[in-house]
Amino acid sequence: MTALSCTRTGTGPVPVVFLHGYCEGSWVWDACLPDPANRFSFFCFDLPGFGNSPLPQQPFSVDSVADTVFRDISTYTSAPPVRSEEHTSELQSHLNLVCRLLLEKK
Repeated sequence: MTALSCTRTGTGPVPVVFLHGYCEGSWVWDACLPDPANRFSFFCFDLPGFGNSPLPQQPFSVDSVADTVFRDISTYTSAPPVRSEEHTSELQSHLNLVCRLLLEKK
């Protein structure tokens, strides 16, 4: 499978990967990403056939897409993506605030 389109924000040591849902693109995260504040590197991927990522030439599965995302993450950072409760709760509080403000604005 060819390389996926990816937008990176931040230069921090903790990689955080954002994946969109079906029939969307990485743009769904544009309004919700907090400031990485040099602690995080955010990677927003376009899955195969969505956003700026090309449609695969052969049939693909969830497993092959997962393998491609993991491979592409490895090309952007040497640190393996990890889930940290400390970082997860901090990011979640920022995302909750941003999303709440966006909803209240409507």
